[in-house]
Amino acid sequence: MLGFGPIPALAASVSMSPPSLWGTIAAALLGLGAHFANVLHDLEADLATGVRGLPQQVTVMYGVMWTRLIALTLLVAASVLTAWGVGGLTFWPTVGYLFGICGIACVGLFGHGRTPFVAAFAIVFVNVGLLVALT
Repeated sequence: MLGFGPIPALAASVSMSPPSLWGTIAAALLGLGAHFANVLHDLEADLATGVRGLPQQVTVMYGVMWTRLIALTLLVAASVLTAWGVGGLTFWPTVGYLFGICGIACVGLFGHGRTPFVAAFAIVFVNVGLLVALT
């Protein structure tokens, strides 16, 4: 959250415009969601090397499905905030965007192997693409 959250403020400072609160929160949610998603594909290596961050602890205590659910919930929340904050989309494109994000999240929630990891990062890339295209 601390690594990704300030990115919109840094970008805004380059253009000499004030940073948006929604952009900062969305970036922080994307970063935290990506952090949880990153655990999904290398949990065994993390545990073997002694990495015990919040996502690893959640996975050990509650299981992989909870880590998936947390990661994807954070990423979908960031997507909703991004769609609202950007404001460049009309109603139907916004509905299509959010429907697509929820579809990717469902694939990530119920997929096997590396699919949840790939789905989570697909959501991140779609959000970044929307931000780049409309800001």
